Amino acid sequence: MLNFIFIKSTNFGDAINRTFWEKIIDTNIGQCNRDKIHFITTGSIMSLINKNSIILGTGFISENNDIGGDDMFSNTNQIIHTPYSILAVRGPLSRQKFIDNNIYCPETYGDPLILFPCIYNKFTNIEDNIVGIIPHYIDINSDKVNLLKKNLEDNNYKVNIINIETGEEYKNFINEINQCKYIISSSLHGIIMGLLYKKKTIYLEFSKKVIGDKFKFNDFFGSLNINYNYIIDYSVNILHNIINIDYLRLNKLGKKLINVCPFISDMRKDYLINIYNNIYTSKKNLVMTTLINYEYDIHYRFIGTLFDNVKNVKLVVFITKNDEKHINRIKNTYPNYNIETMQIDMKDIHIVNLRFKLYYNYLVKNENIYDLIFLCDSRDLIFQKDIFTHPIINNKYDLYLFEEESNDITIDRCQFNSLYVKKSQLNINDLVKNKNILCVGTILGKYKGIIEYLNNFNYILDNEVPDHQKNLYGVDSGINYKIIYGNLLKNINILFCSNKNFLVYTMAFPIYLNLIDYQKLLNNNNQIMYHNNICYCIHQYDRLNDVVKKQISNKYNLMI
Repeated sequence: MLNFIFIKSTNFGDAINRTFWEKIIDTNIGQCNRDKIHFITTGSIMSLINKNSIILGTGFISENNDIGGDDMFSNTNQIIHTPYSILAVRGPLSRQKFIDNNIYCPETYGDPLILFPCIYNKFTNIEDNIVGIIPHYIDINSDKVNLLKKNLEDNNYKVNIINIETGEEYKNFINEINQCKYIISSSLHGIIMGLLYKKKTIYLEFSKKVIGDKFKFNDFFGSLNINYNYIIDYSVNILHNIINIDYLRLNKLGKKLINVCPFISDMRKDYLINIYNNIYTSKKNLVMTTLINYEYDIHYRFIGTLFDNVKNVKLVVFITKNDEKHINRIKNTYPNYNIETMQIDMKDIHIVNLRFKLYYNYLVKNENIYDLIFLCDSRDLIFQKDIFTHPIINNKYDLYLFEEESNDITIDRCQFNSLYVKKSQLNINDLVKNKNILCVGTILGKYKGIIEYLNNFNYILDNEVPDHQKNLYGVDSGINYKIIYGNLLKNINILFCSNKNFLVYTMAFPIYLNLIDYQKLLNNNNQIMYHNNICYCIHQYDRLNDVVKKQISNKYNLMI
């Protein structure tokens, strides 16, 4: 049974250690025994080590803190005990103290709680001006905390005081942090959690009562090469003094710390490192689609135009056994690109409806890993430019929906879309009257918008669409209209895009209504244009005549 030394406390940084390590290792930890070889980890508790201690991420509380002993706050600068070994220390100041006392210490840094998102991987992107103040437990009743709160509220900021004395109940603590855009803290682990969960984080003293002055803060900052300009300011201006953290450096630090843990299996290390990589490397964008029972050329042109034009993207594609040979062939053509295939068995639900369940289940398991997500058709869709770099995309919107260019033909006046509504058997005839036709085959958004849309879609499909209708093509459009025109996405900011935005050119109606000037449709590179702009994504191009399709079949066969 593993032997760790834990501190009894309600303070988060101390109290959480047993729970944290049990979840990291995925096993229970026994009672502490200082008389046997043991690990001593998170916290400023270096003065508690003895000859049996293996140090893993521990730090000194102050410059004159003792090495070993029984008094955590002893500052006589003595060597009372030399540790059994050192695997890592919190930062370079703790390491230097060992070196100055002729004790070997590797240049391996990191407070173990920097791995906390490996056990609680919940992130938010808060746009509202909400500030969380996390005082050190000794500062909880400080007048300076109340002064800062008042000054921020006077400037229209919402302020939450977050209690660091959480005991082992970490989820509420992290959830409170996740409700904020800013975190201001006089507690080291308040700062660490703010940074880990990607909040605009600020260190601010509320008193001189925190032992060790700034030693432990500088020690931690040194592990990440953070140069921080400390200021004392209890006005709104403190919000400009944000800690600048390099998340790629954090990623390297965390992975190195995982690798030096001798009690974690190699398989478990790989699992933890994969989680950490997904969080702290640059996020990719995601395209999700289905490629079901199509010819090779259809697979190739969709995937080929995607990877030719869109960078930093992962493709998740749902296929059947029949499609596997096509995907494997394409993977040989694009060996360095990120393609994940999910093989499915067809059910008694039409794929246009089933796909939204598949998308949802995947995204729930891969929460907040991707910046932007594009759900799209595949057979009749190609890429011409990187859709994720279009100038219309900004942080204000959670969801981008694409209107069909149908002139005065609305849902209720369209022979196809009115039929889709009828097929769904949803009672939305009045809802869609005189409403614009929307394409359900192209939906773009942030995780927040996409997951909320999918949650609503699947609820309606499961609970409101009769079972005998679920295998019908077009039901997805009826559900889409209920979600959007029924205003079910209450907290989601939606931008309705049209063809004139040239992000997605939805071509069916312009072709059907003869709205296209074919003399101006293609540029000299045979790319499809809309009003002299290269369109980033082309949808429903298969309705074009064969002459045009042959012209745009440069690298890929668009004739099929």
